[in-house]
Amino acid sequence: MGVLSRGGRKSFRESGDLWVSWLGGAFQSILLGAIFVGIAASTDALYALRAGAVAPLLAGLGNAKRFGMYLSGSIFIGLGILAACASLKRG
Repeated sequence: MGVLSRGGRKSFRESGDLWVSWLGGAFQSILLGAIFVGIAASTDALYALRAGAVAPLLAGLGNAKRFGMYLSGSIFIGLGILAACASLKRG
């Protein structure tokens, strides 16, 4: 496949290889996208099923809700402090 039109060879666009490679690339993109969506859907379904199985166990614990609220609040405050310190170092 010649890129330059020297010595009687066709250029890349004239030879039609551009369309073949474009169609092959589109097919590959669609195939890889479908594989990604399939993997993501299956892992999300597994997470949902696991959460559904654990939910009744956590509902029986009285202090689990309060502990979860404090834990998530502490994580958000810690991430906010980390973000503030990171922006001060760069600025």
